[in-house]
Amino acid sequence: MKDSKKLSEQELRSKAAAYCVANEQCRQSVSRKLTEWGSDGDEAKRIVDWLCAERFVDERRYCKAYVESKLRYQHWGRSKVEYQLRSKGIERDVIAEAMTNVDDDEYEAILRGVAERKLESLKGTPFAVRTKLMSFLMSRGFESGLVYRIAEELVKGECEF
Repeated sequence: MKDSKKLSEQELRSKAAAYCVANEQCRQSVSRKLTEWGSDGDEAKRIVDWLCAERFVDERRYCKAYVESKLRYQHWGRSKVEYQLRSKGIERDVIAEAMTNVDDDEYEAILRGVAERKLESLKGTPFAVRTKLMSFLMSRGFESGLVYRIAEELVKGECEF
């Protein structure tokens, strides 16, 4: 949304700070929002640098919150979360640090829960069910080895004659 008048740098700074206080943001999203508000590139960079210096924007904190949210609430796999963070311009080492905080047992429980819910809606031969389940889970960003193991366990239990 473009304002009818050009906002001063101080007004943009205040508006951006309020935007960051409402939710964790990364540099890219704040920069995009500043552009929407009518800021030019140099001005947006200065404001984003100030926000980082004042810790309104902290990519490590953002990354940690993003990983936790997407895994626990959206039930995305590590691959999808990592891809989305890279697309936001987050550095690989920051992403790797946030991903190390993921508990493997909790992660597998999330995957198993997603798989069990999806399995209820699938019909067909055991092979077709397993294939559909694996495809679905991989599209959610779960790793193929883990997906294969969980799908084998669940489908074998469901399709015994």
